[in-house]
This record gives sequence, C-alpha cells and structure tokens, in this order.
Amino acid sequence: MSSKVIKLTWTEVAEMVRTELRKIIGKDVFCVAKSDDDTYWDISFPLERLPLSDLHRILEALDATDSQRDLSLPPEEDHADSVSSLSMTVSQLLLRRNLGYDWEYLHLAEDSFWVLGERDAHETNSDFIKVGSQRFPLGELKSRQEVLEHLSENGASHRALMDICGEYMEKYQNELCWYYPTTDELHLGTFLLLVKEGVLSLPFNEVDSVDYELFCLEDACLCDAASINLLIADWYRFDSDLRHAMEGMRRYYEKREVIGNENKAVSDRS
Repeated sequence: MSSKVIKLTWTEVAEMVRTELRKIIGKDVFCVAKSDDDTYWDISFPLERLPLSDLHRILEALDATDSQRDLSLPPEEDHADSVSSLSMTVSQLLLRRNLGYDWEYLHLAEDSFWVLGERDAHETNSDFIKVGSQRFPLGELKSRQEVLEHLSENGASHRALMDICGEYMEKYQNELCWYYPTTDELHLGTFLLLVKEGVLSLPFNEVDSVDYELFCLEDACLCDAASINLLIADWYRFDSDLRHAMEGMRRYYEKREVIGNENKAVSDRS
C-alpha cells in the first residue's frame, strides 16, 4: 500500500470539485462539501440549482458507468430538471479527477477530509475509447485515410460506410459509428466513426433513396475535445428543448383526459 496521505479541509475539497465543474460545464458554481457521518459525504449547491443537462454533461465527462449514473440522477417519476446537490459517487469522481489518482481509503472527520494511499494504475495505455462498459483499442481500427479512400471509391454514401461498420460489427459486436442528427448550420448532420487516429466526423447534406446519406468528404475531419464538447452541448440543448416540449404536450393531453372523464361522469349522473 502506498504511504501517500493528504489532509484537506472541507472548503478545499469543495474548491477542488468546483474547479473540475468549471472545466466541464464552463461556468462557476459555488459548492459546499459536507459529510452526513463518517461514511458519506457529498457536494451541495446552496446558491443555485444545477440543471439536469449539466449533470448529464458531468457524467459523460467522468465516463460514469450505468450504475454510477443510476445512483446520481433523480428518479424519472420526479420529472426534475435540476438538482441541488451531487451524490457521493459523482463528488468522488470529480475529486479523483482533480487529484489525478485514485485513493486506497478516505477518512471523514468533522473538520477535515483525509485521503489515504494511492491505488496502482492498472491501465496506463490511453489509446482506446470506452463506450459504456466496452473498451475499443484504436490501434486495431482502420485509419482515417483508409476510410476516406474506401468512401471515395464507393460513392461516398451511407451504404459504403456500412461496409466498414459491418467489419467492425463482426469483430467488436458494435458498428463503432453513431449518427448525430442535429445541424451545425453547414450540414444536415454527421456520422461519428471510430478510426485509428480517434473520431472521424463524416458530415452530409443530401440523402438518397437508394444509398441514403451522401457524405461531404471535403468536410470530413478528425474531432478533438473541443469539437466533441460542442456536439455534446448542442445535443443537450436539443434534447432539453424537445423533452420539455413533449412534457408540455403530455400534460395537455393528461389534462384533457381528466376533464373528459369528469364531464363523462357528470353526464352519466344526469
């Protein structure tokens, strides 16, 4: 076991988490770190509530597992669109991110937060992309050039792209390609394909009845953290707008059904 020991105040813990939140969601949120007992602690927001869309961005940035997400998100039946605190699960993931390592043990005291030991890194190779619980080694995939050459020689269409995705599916049980439907004002949408160099964006502006999407190969490019963050932010805005609209539609029809049932009951009695 490592002998590394760090003693922090609760204020320092809150500031470390606040720093990571600022990096992920791009805004400053005042945080308070506190423990309920010697086994549980979390981060709360006494001055404002955190939009649920920001919490989803945080979970994505932290590469949270499905179980960690379940522990961190409010129940769907609550129809919540914001939260007043982060679960201990998310709080600890953010603190680990700030420290740059995982610990062996935590000791929670009334006025201090002790980080004890340092776990050995089981995996130093970062040349993979994790999707859900699966890790895909990029070195085994087709290169950007191989993909673009294949598309160029075969009509630059979705049908041609499926040749590559079919190979990936056979080997990895995943096509390693995702359709991103929202527009960037230049294109109707794009496909995000894993390649040896990272993530290749394949935008399109036309859809054919036979070959489906026709790619703008001159605009195909490798993504970086900034471009992926922009796609995620745009998606959350799209998701939030559409979800709120549909929730309003649902409430309208639920109200109509209640009124209709009440009117029917009155009619039946008369």
